[in-house]
Amino acid sequence: MMMWPIINDVLRRDGIARQHLNSYNEFMERGLQSIIDEVGEIEIETAEYPYKIKLGKIKLQQPRIMELDGSITHVAPMEARLRNLTYGSPIMLECSIVEDGKILESRFIHIDDMPVMVKSNACILHNLPDMKLVELGEDPRDPGGYFVINGSERVIVGLEDLSYNKIIVDSEETSGALLYKAKVYSSIGWENSRISCRYTVNYLSTRFGFGVG
Repeated sequence: MMMWPIINDVLRRDGIARQHLNSYNEFMERGLQSIIDEVGEIEIETAEYPYKIKLGKIKLQQPRIMELDGSITHVAPMEARLRNLTYGSPIMLECSIVEDGKILESRFIHIDDMPVMVKSNACILHNLPDMKLVELGEDPRDPGGYFVINGSERVIVGLEDLSYNKIIVDSEETSGALLYKAKVYSSIGWENSRISCRYTVNYLSTRFGFGVG
């Protein structure tokens, strides 16, 4: 019963979609760039002039679509719903041609489109006043946290899962003895294993157990 006031306070301050928005913003603002930085560069092997493509900054443009005549139109979530479109933004990657340690050319290249989460930092609805949201056909009470894909609203469902490579400690009392249990679910790639330790305390003796699963 003591947890409900805390839960109600969190929902009142952050809403029901804040975890989705925070996760998406973190990935778009830092996670995506970290992936590019990890790759760094691509070596191009040629018989005459080997060179490298150096990968630089990532930037996300405003949500837009390409019309049938080839023109570019900025799009809002409501228009994407009505026209069965995907509400997304072009991803631009800075690429530089490097030969013999010298940068010959550098430009931003459109590498793909990224679906934009409604009400995220990349969304045009972010921080708009209620009157402006109504003008764009949106409900001001809509918390966002979902995508518009081919006109349909799609949400990423969060699932409870084990926390790998972390110590999980629990205790219980059995037959008058206090049993402490520590487990580590180890994961490397696709291989998973479990290591468990048990420490039992009672009035007569102390026992310690160890197991690998």
